[in-house]
Amino acid sequence: MSVAKDPIVRVLLVENDAADRAAIEQALAFSFQGRAEIHHADCVARGIGILVGNSWEFDVILLDTNLPDSSGLQGFGVLAKVTQNAVPIIILSSEDDETMAEQAVEHDAQDFLCKADFTAGQLARAIRFATQRHKTRLALEENRERFRQFARVSSDRIWETDREFRFPDAPGTLADDSLPTRGDLIGKTPWEVSGFRPLTEDGWEGHRQVLAGHEAFREFEVVYADDAGGETYWSISGEPVFHGGGNFAGYRGTATDITDRKRAEAELAAASESLAQMNGHKDKFFSIIAHDLRSPFAGVVGTADLFRRGIVKPDADSIVESGELMYAAATRAYNLVEDLLEWSRLQLGGVSFTPQAFDVAQAVQETLDQANLQAEAKDIEIEVAAPLGFRIVADRQAVNAVLRNLIGNAVKFTPEGGRITVDAGRLGGMVEISVTDNGVGMPAEKLDKLFSIAEQTSTPGTAGERGTGLGLVLCKELIEMNGGEIAVETVRGEGTTVRFTVPAEGAGEDKGGNPHAVPEAEVDA
Repeated sequence: MSVAKDPIVRVLLVENDAADRAAIEQALAFSFQGRAEIHHADCVARGIGILVGNSWEFDVILLDTNLPDSSGLQGFGVLAKVTQNAVPIIILSSEDDETMAEQAVEHDAQDFLCKADFTAGQLARAIRFATQRHKTRLALEENRERFRQFARVSSDRIWETDREFRFPDAPGTLADDSLPTRGDLIGKTPWEVSGFRPLTEDGWEGHRQVLAGHEAFREFEVVYADDAGGETYWSISGEPVFHGGGNFAGYRGTATDITDRKRAEAELAAASESLAQMNGHKDKFFSIIAHDLRSPFAGVVGTADLFRRGIVKPDADSIVESGELMYAAATRAYNLVEDLLEWSRLQLGGVSFTPQAFDVAQAVQETLDQANLQAEAKDIEIEVAAPLGFRIVADRQAVNAVLRNLIGNAVKFTPEGGRITVDAGRLGGMVEISVTDNGVGMPAEKLDKLFSIAEQTSTPGTAGERGTGLGLVLCKELIEMNGGEIAVETVRGEGTTVRFTVPAEGAGEDKGGNPHAVPEAEVDA
C-alpha cells in the first residue's frame, strides 16, 4: 500500500500484473504530486476485503479486466453489486476493446481506459472526472430521495404532463393514490380521463385556454367520480416547464384533496339554509301570535266590554247576536292555538308516529261531521266517491287531520250551492286521495307559497271565514311524515283539487278489486 500525507485522492487498485501496477502507481504519484493514497489488491476478493476494512471510503476503484478470479466485466459486476455503486469504478484493459468499453459504460462504469495508451495526465483526468461525476450523481440521488420523501408524507399529489398536456409514463403522477390508476392516465389529457369534471362554469374550455397560453394556474377545482360512485374533490395548481431555448416542455404541479372542505362547505350551506328557514318560521310564528291570535280575543274582549259598560242592552236578541260573535271569535282562536301547538310539536319532534292499516273511505266519513255543519250553512254538497276497500298504512290521526284541513278549506273557498268531492285511487304502491271543489280557485303565482310558513298568508273564504295560515303547512309535514307527497291544482274561478298520497296496504297489489284502481303499468314514473 502506498500512503501519502493528507492525500488528495484515495485509490483502490485491483491489478495482478506487477509491471502494470508499478506504472499506474508511478503515474498517480506524479499526477497528484505524491498525495495519492493507493491500496493494492491482486484479485477481486482481496479488493472487497480492503473495501470493507476501510469502511468503503475510497474515491475511486481502478479495476483490471484480467484477474485470477475474474475476467472481462465479471469483476466489475461483483464490485458494483457489493458496493451498491457507492464507489466509482474505472475499467483498465490490456486491449482497446470498444464493445467492452460500451458495455462497461452502459452498466455505470465511470470510464474505460486501455493501459497501453493512456498517459499519467489522462489517468489523473479520468479519476477527477469520475469522482466529480460520482459526487454529482450522489447529490442528484439525494435530492431525488428528498423529493420522494416529501411526496410520500405530503397530502398533495404531484403530477406532470408533456408538451401536449398528456400524462407521461413516469413515476410521481397524481395516479399514485386515490385518483385513477396509472393505466387510466398515461397518454391522456386531463379532459380525456374518465371521471374528471371541472367545477368551473366554463368547464374545461377556460382551463385549456390557460394551458395553451403556457400560463401558471392556481387552485383549479375538479371532482373525480370513481367507478363505485364515490366522489373526491381536488384543487390543482401547475406551472409550465421550459427547456433549453425557452421551448415549452409541459406542466408540473400538485393536486390537493379538498373533499373534506367541500363537504364542510355543503354542510354549512345546508345549515345556513335551514337556519334561514327556521328564522322564517319564527317570524311567521310571532306574526301569527302578534296579529292572528290577538285579533279573535280582541273581538271577545270588545263584545264583553260593551256589555260591561252597558252600551249593549242584555236583551235576548243582543245576547244571541253577541254570543254568535263571541263563539266565532273563540272558535277561531281555539283552532289557531290547536294549529300552533300541532305545528310546534312537529318542529320539536314531539308528534308520535304510529302507522296502521285502515280503510280510506271510513277515515273520510270520520272527518265529515264538523265539515257537514259548515257545508250545510252554505248549502254545499259533499260527495264521498272514495269506495270502501282502499286500505292504507299510515298514522290515522295524521291522515284525519289532513282530511279535516283539506275538506275545511274546500268548504271555506266554495260559494253557496257548490260541490265538493272526496275520491281515492291506487297509484302504484300508493293510494292517492283527492279533495276537489268548484270554488273560487286561486292565482297560479300563489301555489309556490302555499306550503311555506315564512310566506303563508290567510285568505278570507267566500263567506268571510278566516283561517290560521298554517293548515296546508301542517298537511305537508304530516303527509311527508307518512312517506307521501301533496300537490295542488287550481284554476282561478273554477275550483281547486288537492291530492296527497300515502302508502297502500300490500303495496304492488290491488286488494280492493276496485274499478278506481290504477294499474301499476299505467302509472307515470
